[in-house]
Amino acid sequence: MLVLALAFLLQSAPPSEETIARLRGVVAGATRAVEGDSVPKVERAWQARAGRDPSALLGLATLARLTYDYPNADRIYLLLQSRAPQPPSPAHLYATLGLALSRAARQEFGPAIALLESARKEADALKDPRASVEARLTLAALTARTVGLDSARAVLTGAAALVPEADTALLARTRCAQASLLRGVNVRRADTLAIDGLRLARTTTDRRTVGGCLVAAGQVAEARGAQLEALSYFAQAARLLGESRDRHALAAVHQWLTYHVVQFSATFWKGRDLALSAIEGGRRTGNAAAEAWARLNLAQLGVRMGDVVAALAHIDTARTLFQRSGDRLGLANLAYTQGQAAMLAGQPARARAAFQQADSLNSALGVTLARAGIRLQIAATFRLEGRLDDAARTLAAAEETARRDRLPGIIVDAGYEHGLLSLARGQWDSAAIRFAAFRDRTGRSGWGAQLDADIRNAEARARGGRFDEAEAALDQGLFGLARRRFHREYQNREGQLAMLTARRYDADPDLGLATTVALFARSGRTAQALRIAEGWRGHYLLSRMLRLRGAADSNSSAPLSVFLPDSADIATLPAQIPDSTALLMYVTGRGGEPTTVFAVSRAGITAHDLPPADSLVAPIARFQAVLEGGAPARALATRLGRELIGPALSGLDRSITRLIIVPDGPFYRLPFDALMLQDGRYLLERYAVSLAPSARLAGRWWTQPAASPGTRAVVFGDPRLAAAARLPRLPASGLEARDVARRTALPDLKLRADASEHALKDASLVDAGLLHLATHASVSDLGILTSGLSLAPGGGEDGHVGAGEIAVLRLNQALVVLSGCRTVGGAVVNGEGLQGLTTPFLEAGARTIVATQWAVGDRAMAELMRDFYEGMATGAPVGAALRAAKLLALRRGAAPTVWASLALVGDAGLKPSVF
Repeated sequence: MLVLALAFLLQSAPPSEETIARLRGVVAGATRAVEGDSVPKVERAWQARAGRDPSALLGLATLARLTYDYPNADRIYLLLQSRAPQPPSPAHLYATLGLALSRAARQEFGPAIALLESARKEADALKDPRASVEARLTLAALTARTVGLDSARAVLTGAAALVPEADTALLARTRCAQASLLRGVNVRRADTLAIDGLRLARTTTDRRTVGGCLVAAGQVAEARGAQLEALSYFAQAARLLGESRDRHALAAVHQWLTYHVVQFSATFWKGRDLALSAIEGGRRTGNAAAEAWARLNLAQLGVRMGDVVAALAHIDTARTLFQRSGDRLGLANLAYTQGQAAMLAGQPARARAAFQQADSLNSALGVTLARAGIRLQIAATFRLEGRLDDAARTLAAAEETARRDRLPGIIVDAGYEHGLLSLARGQWDSAAIRFAAFRDRTGRSGWGAQLDADIRNAEARARGGRFDEAEAALDQGLFGLARRRFHREYQNREGQLAMLTARRYDADPDLGLATTVALFARSGRTAQALRIAEGWRGHYLLSRMLRLRGAADSNSSAPLSVFLPDSADIATLPAQIPDSTALLMYVTGRGGEPTTVFAVSRAGITAHDLPPADSLVAPIARFQAVLEGGAPARALATRLGRELIGPALSGLDRSITRLIIVPDGPFYRLPFDALMLQDGRYLLERYAVSLAPSARLAGRWWTQPAASPGTRAVVFGDPRLAAAARLPRLPASGLEARDVARRTALPDLKLRADASEHALKDASLVDAGLLHLATHASVSDLGILTSGLSLAPGGGEDGHVGAGEIAVLRLNQALVVLSGCRTVGGAVVNGEGLQGLTTPFLEAGARTIVATQWAVGDRAMAELMRDFYEGMATGAPVGAALRAAKLLALRRGAAPTVWASLALVGDAGLKPSVF
C-alpha cells in the first residue's frame, strides 16, 4: 500500500517551483537536523509522513546519507527514482542527485559521474538552476581527478551565472570550487576567486559552506607558498566542519593538515596523528579518498623519516584505493612520492621513472604547476648517477619553468641543487657560495633546510682546505639545531626525535657529517674532527639526563653550551678516561661516504680510515643472521674484525682491557663480542665490551660514582598477556624471574596478572637498584614510534608499554635487564643512536642496560643469566660480571649465538646495591 500510495502521489505531483522549493527545504532540514543533533526527532516525524509525502521519504534518504548510512540512503533514493514519473520531474531529479552524492562520497567515481550528468540534464530541463549548479560542483571535482583540469573547469563554465542572486552560499561554493581547480594552473586567479568566495561564505550562517571555502583558501595559499596562512585556513575549517558534524569533510581536512605538517613542519608526530584521524574518519564515513590521501601523506612521512619500507607499504595501500576510484590526480601524487622513496633508497633510475610518470599524469590532468618541482627532482637523479651535464640541463629547465609559472620556492630550492651539482663537479668555492646563498634565502623550507645548507657548506669548504670556515659553518648549523630543541614545539620526546630523524631538504642519501669529519681527520686535525662528531651526538639523551638531575631548564637557552663541545672538552677526554680503557667512536654515512673510527685512551686520540658503510651493511646483516641461527661464522667474523676493529686496536697499548664503543649507522647492528682478532681469539676473550651513545655521556659515567643507590629489585616475568596481543605465554620467563628475585636482598616479584603495565608505571622505581623484565619485546628497526614491551593489561592500561611511556619512568641510576627475544635493536636516529628500548630506559634514568640482540633458547639463556647474577652477587661490576658469564658459556662450548646475544649499554662499572 505504501508503494502504491507513493507512486500515485509522485505521478500526480506537477513539476512546479513550489515542489522544487519543498524538496530543497527537506534536504536543508536534514542538514540542520544533523548539525543540531536532532536526527532522531526529525527522523520520527518524516517516518510518520513517509506513506503520504514523498518529500519526507527524500528527507529520510538525505538523513541516511548525511549520517553515512549509505546502503539505506541508496535504497530509498532508488525507490524514489523507480516510482517517480519519468524524468524530468523534481522528485526524480533530487533522488538522482542524492544518489550521485552518495556514490561520490564513497569514491565510486564512475557511477557518480554518470548520475551527476543525468542530474544536470534533468535540472536544466526543469529550469532548476540550484540543482544544476549543485550537480556541476561535484561533477567538476570528480572530473578534475579522473579526466583533467581543463574538462573540470569546462563543467563549471557559466555556473556562477546560474546561481540565483539571493543564494549567497551557493555562489560562494562556486567561487571556491573554481579557485580549487585553478590553483594548479593560475595561482593568482585562484587566489582572487578564493578570497571572494570566502568573503561571500562568511556573510552566511552556513558553517559547511564556510568550512569548504576555508579549505579552498588553504589549498590556494599552500600553492603560492604561504604555508602558515594555509595552516590557519585548514585549522579553522577543521573547527567549523567539526561543529557542523560533517565528519566526511572533516576527514578530508585532516588529510590536508597532515600534508601540511609532513611537508612544511618538523612536528611529524602531529602529522601521523592527523593522518590516522583522517583514516579513521574516512572509514567511518565511507570517505575512501580521505584514507587514500592520508595513506599518501603517511608515505611522504615515511620518506621524511627515512623509513623506506613503511613508505612503500603506505604507497601500495594508497595505490589500491586510488585505482579503485579512478583518481588519476591521486596516482600522479603517488608516483611523485614513490620517486622520492626510490631516491632515499639510492635508486636514481627507478626514481626518475616514477617522476616521469608523475609528470605524464599531471600533464594529462592539466596540472602544469607541478612540472618545475618534478624537473628539479629529475635533475637530482641525473646528478646521483654522475650524468652531470644532463643534471645541469634539467635543472636549468626546472628554473625556467619555475620563473615562467612564478614559483619562487622552486627557484630557491634549485639553488641548493646547484650547490650539490658544484660539489659533484669538484667546484668547492662555487658550492660553498651556493649553499651560503641558499641559507640566506630560505624561508620556505625553514630551519631544517638551513642546517642542511650549513652541513654542505662545511663539506665544500673542507674539501677546499678552508677548515676554519668549515668548522664555523658547522657550528652555526649545530648551534641552531641545539637551540631548536628547546623550542616549545619539540619539548615532547617524539617531537625531538622526529626532528632529528627527518630528511629535511637534501634528497642525496649521503647527507651527513661523515665526509667532513674524515677530511678533518685526514688533514691531521684529529681533535677538531672528534669535536665535530661529538657536536652531533647525544644532545637529546644528554638533555634528558641533565633534566633528571635538575641541571637544565628546558625553557632556557643557557644550557646550549653543554651540547656543543669546545676544544677544551675534547682535550680533556684522554685525561678523564679510566686506566685500561679505550673508547672507539665510529662516524659513517651512506652513498659511499667514508668511515672514520676514533680511538681515545690515556695515550691520546687517533683516527683511522675504514671502508664506507655501504660496503659493510650486507656483511654485517649476514653475520648477525648467521650467529642468530647458530651456524659458525668465523670467516665473516675474521673479515669484519680485520676491517672494523683491527685498525683502531693496532695503536692501543697492551694494558687496555676494556672497550667502550660508540657505534654509528650499520655498526649498531654489529655483535662486537663475536668479532675475531688477528690471533684467532674472539674480541670477548681479549676485552670487556660495552656500548655508549656518545663520548661525553661515557665521560659522565667515568667521573660520577658508579654505585646504584637503590636497594630494591623489581622483577617482572611471565605476564598474563592480552588476547589481542596474540603472543604466546612465556612460562620459562617466570622461572627466570623467580631465580633472579631469589638472588636479591629486597625482591619485588611480579608474575602473571601482577606483571602488568599498570604495576610498572605505578611502582616507585626511585629506590630500585635493579629492574628485570622477562617478557616479549617488539623492536622496530624502521621507525621511532612502534617499539615497546608486552606486559599484562589492567588498571586502564592495554599492556603495551611504548618507548615514550618507558622514557618517563623515574629510575635512579638502576641496572635494567631486558630479557626478551630482541631488545637491543631499533631505528637509528641521526646523532642519537638506536631508539628501540635501550635509549628510553637511559632517558628514564637507568645507568646500565643489559639487553638481547636476538632470541636464545630458554635453557641457554637461563644459564647465562644465572652466571651473570652470581658474578654481581660477589661484588663484581656489571660489565665484569657479564663478561665472566659469557666466558663461562664459551668454555662450556656454547656457540656465539648464546653468549654474543647479550649487549651492555651504559656504565659497565656500575655495582648494583641489591645483593
